[in-house]
Amino acid sequence: MRQDGVDALVVAPSADFYYLSGYAAKPTERFTGFVLPAEGRPSLVTPAFELARLGQEFQDAVACRPWNETDDPLRLAAAVLRSDGGARRIGAGNQMWTEFLLGLQARMPDAAWVAAGEIVSSLRMVKDVEELRLLREAQGLAEEALRRLIAAGFEGKTERAVAAALMDARRAVGLDPTGSAGIIGSGPNGASPHHMNSDRIVRRGDAIVIDFGGGHHGYRADITRTLHVGPPSTEFRAVYETVHAANAAAFAATRPGATCESIDQAGRDVITKAGYGEYFIHRLGHGIGLEGHEPPYMIAGNRLALSVDMTFTDEPGIYLPGKFGVRIEDVVRVTDDGAERLTEFPRAITIVE
Repeated sequence: MRQDGVDALVVAPSADFYYLSGYAAKPTERFTGFVLPAEGRPSLVTPAFELARLGQEFQDAVACRPWNETDDPLRLAAAVLRSDGGARRIGAGNQMWTEFLLGLQARMPDAAWVAAGEIVSSLRMVKDVEELRLLREAQGLAEEALRRLIAAGFEGKTERAVAAALMDARRAVGLDPTGSAGIIGSGPNGASPHHMNSDRIVRRGDAIVIDFGGGHHGYRADITRTLHVGPPSTEFRAVYETVHAANAAAFAATRPGATCESIDQAGRDVITKAGYGEYFIHRLGHGIGLEGHEPPYMIAGNRLALSVDMTFTDEPGIYLPGKFGVRIEDVVRVTDDGAERLTEFPRAITIVE
């Protein structure tokens, strides 16, 4: 904050809010804001009836500024920002509702406002030991859920039925589905990277793209595997091996100092040289932590250099319209001299029934 000339941050309930405060507040029409001055004690502006949710340890560390139902919480927040360091340049959280941000700006017309996202994401991108432990555990739970799904079989079931079974498997292993059914893209539906699950029945000869995640103590898992019902065709094998090689090339290119765009390019070059470049239609990957998608992003034009303990997904894909799609996704951590995969599930072709 000092380096960027920011006097204070004000962040609404979000992953940034949780990262900074440790309080898992939910965004509602009632304003809640965590105010972090560059110097001094942080404050929480909160509905008064929410105080009971906060433990004594939190209230000892944070100045709680409750407001009652007929109060103006934005006026209170503005007063806190003025008193806590006399903020002149304020960083606003990326996920603050527009009505709250505009309301704060109206009450503080002399303040300059900037996006707080880059300040907080520069911290969140680099994981500490506890964060890495939770990410590994989350991936392990996701892999166990996938094993249970495979054991139950696919042929003759609808995509929605498979998704429901996946939801049950995640809950059974202790992975919070976080409200997402996951992606079950069978046959030609797998050529849509973000396919909406349908009543299409999985048939022998289908490829199935399975992409899902979940939450574990606030941290996210993300995994994609492309399975095949029965023996695969020669064309599928060729496409799959290309994606597999692209996944390996991106992993091999990962090291401290490598740029995000170079990781994308490493995987993309493999697919382009194999003649499928036009069918790789998304970035190679995204950061992962408290959110399923967060910085850093592995995409052309992103010259951010990787640092040790950054984590991101390595998920190249090829999508052939009217035929099938293939995607392989792992979570990767940057190490002192290269990278390690937090995803251990096999990447070779998996044939299912």
